[in-house]
Amino acid sequence: MTKPRSPGTKLLFVLLLLPVTGYAVFWISLVSLASFFEGWHPSWLGEAPGTQVVVMAAGSPLEGGVVKLVPYATATAYVSAHPGSTFLIPIERVNEVKEQLTASLKIPSITLEVKPLRDGREEITLEYMDRADDSYGIRYKATRNAVELRSSRYAGDRDGIGVLLIAMGLTVLLHLMVIGYFAFRALYEWRRKRAE
Repeated sequence: MTKPRSPGTKLLFVLLLLPVTGYAVFWISLVSLASFFEGWHPSWLGEAPGTQVVVMAAGSPLEGGVVKLVPYATATAYVSAHPGSTFLIPIERVNEVKEQLTASLKIPSITLEVKPLRDGREEITLEYMDRADDSYGIRYKATRNAVELRSSRYAGDRDGIGVLLIAMGLTVLLHLMVIGYFAFRALYEWRRKRAE
């Protein structure tokens, strides 16, 4: 029959495993947190910072209309104040809208998808990266004069540092708890044996 390991041996084993478990816990925490904070969030969680929708305003260029991004929170008021504006984007003009946004706002990277729905509305997905390399995204349903948020996302460099620090903190905290538990058991057993 094998002799059970002493708490001191278990503590030593835990300390030897620290580099491996530290690496694993850190990366699992980092990927999980980044996926949550920088992923798509449903509308019931609220809109992400910088959430904007596409508005096609009446008038030039070349009478096709001017394309603008307006904050989601004030979008309906904007269309009311600018007669002839609409949230609907004709499918055949999606590439033109992307070019206008890229040129006027100097956006280096933009993705725009428009999907017509049976009830006359459109489901629009807009993703873009600004000059500071912050990434924004919004999915919404649009009618001529109203928008309904479905989900949104925001990923910024400044927030990335926060995610990194949280992952590091979780890793340190978890390891302190495990080491503390085994150290306490080893000390308790050592004192109990001395008292016998």
